[in-house]
Amino acid sequence: MTIFLITISFLIHAMSLFALIILFQRQNKISDSEKKAKQAAKDMEEMMTAFLIEIKEENEQLIAKLGSVPPAKKPNAKDPEPREKPLPPLTSRKAAAKAYTGMKTVQVERNTEKEVPQSKKIADMKEQGMTEEEIAKTLHIGVTEVQLALKFNKTEGK
Repeated sequence: MTIFLITISFLIHAMSLFALIILFQRQNKISDSEKKAKQAAKDMEEMMTAFLIEIKEENEQLIAKLGSVPPAKKPNAKDPEPREKPLPPLTSRKAAAKAYTGMKTVQVERNTEKEVPQSKKIADMKEQGMTEEEIAKTLHIGVTEVQLALKFNKTEGK
């Protein structure tokens, strides 16, 4: 009976020792991953700092160049053509962003309006017997774009 109890005790001790080893390995993996994450964050911060310093130096060089350039002369009645175009007036960042977003929507609307007729033009030119290269040269677009438009027209016709 004592041998049986000693054997069971030995098995329980072995299992607990095995569980301790597994827990220790997991703890080491977690601490290693934390160290790697901290190192990656540190490296990223150093790269961003170097990048910002580089941008700052470029900005200082630009300011120095702009400061050394003489101001543009206003055109007189004597001068028929101004030599340099004056810079446009400065706008605020918010106004520029607002104008830009407005332009993007207008461009998207214009592009969608132009795409449909152009694909029909391509199909008509192909029906007239023109090659894909000739169509591309006529419309000032790529041959691949012509091929793609023709494929779309074939699928729409079916």
